[in-house]
Amino acid sequence: MDRREYQETIKLYKKMGFKPPSEGVKMEEDKLKTIRERQKNSKMRTIEKRNNRRLSERSGYYLIDKSYNVREGHCKMSRQRNLEHELAKAKVMKLLMDIGYKTYSEVILTNKCIADVYLPEKLRIYEIRSSESIKEFNEKIRNYPEEIEIIPLEAKKVLDKGFKL
Repeated sequence: MDRREYQETIKLYKKMGFKPPSEGVKMEEDKLKTIRERQKNSKMRTIEKRNNRRLSERSGYYLIDKSYNVREGHCKMSRQRNLEHELAKAKVMKLLMDIGYKTYSEVILTNKCIADVYLPEKLRIYEIRSSESIKEFNEKIRNYPEEIEIIPLEAKKVLDKGFKL
């Protein structure tokens, strides 16, 4: 082993948390392999983290405010809404989950808007109108981020037996 290889190996030892041997001691090949393998694995993990971050930026998870309790597939109910609205929301969630989408209800987005049913992979919100006027409903929809597709639904139509998404 020449001087340059030895210095690189000492650096690897220190980086991986091993105590480097003195200059007169010959390093074992197995230990050197282990060190190089660990270095390679740590680089791979870093690349995976970067790819996951890019994936989450492409999907709509970055728009969810993480300070609130958000759970996939849970249909949150509110006393402020009427029964028709809540049943329509539950039906829409169930239909989307049957197709295979990850659904979230009553999600608070980073701009503090609350979505009835949110699909982060598709950047899509299903907004259900039951008791609001059309003017109030349109005002509510305008506050959502521009990159999200908003699909308005009437609660009465959703609750009909022949309703499909």
